[in-house]
Amino acid sequence: GSTYQRNVTVIAMDGSTADWMASACSLLSLRQSFSLVDKFPGAALLITTWHKGKIRYRYTASLGNYIARQ
Repeated sequence: GSTYQRNVTVIAMDGSTADWMASACSLLSLRQSFSLVDKFPGAALLITTWHKGKIRYRYTASLGNYIARQ
């Protein structure tokens, strides 16, 4: 089983793809997760973990395409 806290958000072309990719990325290593998401054009990944009392963010460069600029 999983021994760490991880929150995974995936943006993909449709909801079912985003859903299964988020589920897979919650179990895969970070390297495998990024590799998987990179295979899908337009997809983006955000992984948030709790590590030594701090929140750590890891994300694909493509996530910037979905962040609103003020």
